[in-house]
Amino acid sequence: FTSETKEALVELVNPGMKIRNPLDGGGGAGFGPEQAARVCSIAVSDPNIDMVAWTMRLPSDRPDFRKPEPLREMLVNSNKPILAFERSPYTPTEDDLKFQRETGIPFLQGLEATVGALNCLGFYGERINRQLPELPDGPIHAVPLDDTAMIDLLAEAGIPGPATTFASTPEEAATAAEKIGFPIALKVRSSQISHKTEVGGVRLYLSAPDEVKRAAIEMAELAVRAVPNAIVDGFTVQSMVDGVEMLVGCRTDPMYGPLIAVGAGGITVEVYRDVAFRLLPVTTEIVEDMLLELKSSALLDGFRGAPPRDRTAFINTVCTLGDLFLQNRSWLREIEINPITILARGDGIRAVDVRIIR
Repeated sequence: FTSETKEALVELVNPGMKIRNPLDGGGGAGFGPEQAARVCSIAVSDPNIDMVAWTMRLPSDRPDFRKPEPLREMLVNSNKPILAFERSPYTPTEDDLKFQRETGIPFLQGLEATVGALNCLGFYGERINRQLPELPDGPIHAVPLDDTAMIDLLAEAGIPGPATTFASTPEEAATAAEKIGFPIALKVRSSQISHKTEVGGVRLYLSAPDEVKRAAIEMAELAVRAVPNAIVDGFTVQSMVDGVEMLVGCRTDPMYGPLIAVGAGGITVEVYRDVAFRLLPVTTEIVEDMLLELKSSALLDGFRGAPPRDRTAFINTVCTLGDLFLQNRSWLREIEINPITILARGDGIRAVDVRIIR
């Protein structure tokens, strides 16, 4: 409460009561709708107050309290939500409900329901007063892009991947790994396999050509064993990158439309389900709010002595991927980068594994 509010409230509460929020007026037999209206009007005019809820039961047993006019006038003169509540549920009479309709004020029942209503009003207020994000320009590509073209498109938009080469055979994979430099990551390539890790199709921190060749042969066998109709097109050879692994993905939901998800990356997303969702498009402010919902976002600030990560680059990447999805959703049903590795502050991000569903 401001000092002006406190001064105005002093004479409306019992002597000796502290003027603070929440306010205990001291009760008493004479405290009815008329005095409640005066107290609420003063409180709601305080610039620090957004909503007012006061404890008052519908006055069924006090005919002299059935004066809707003061409450109705209070409500007309306020541009902020005002409601009444009783801590415990009770059964209202027809006269009670008539009084509620005449005042225009909801008399809620139960503290939990009351706090829930106030919370929803606050959430609604934030939404209706927020500036809507602008939709990106129209479609970029009218026809589906292959994986290579899509990865190039991401890189052009500022979402680069690690140094990457595609190899057709285990021997080519070993040669490509030498050119990139060790350690490297090796992934099987097959249009029939979406989640490579689940079929043994990913090997990390390989450090020699023979190790790469052997791993490629093994993972090709595992892939075909796990998915009998799978055709192994080759292998993706990538340089290893170290950082915090996150996830960002977009899809079209049949009920809500285009959505974006941000969460803990790698396989941890399925274990901890630390994920936040929003409707597209998003702004940097919306993505910041999403990160505040994630326990894993603490890792971006430097956890247990680790260097702070490039939070700004990651936020911009989320916005960019959302726009790219909207621009290509005529043919793109889903796109997911998992993991997307967040490097040290100032070093950006790397889209380590991109999964596309047309």
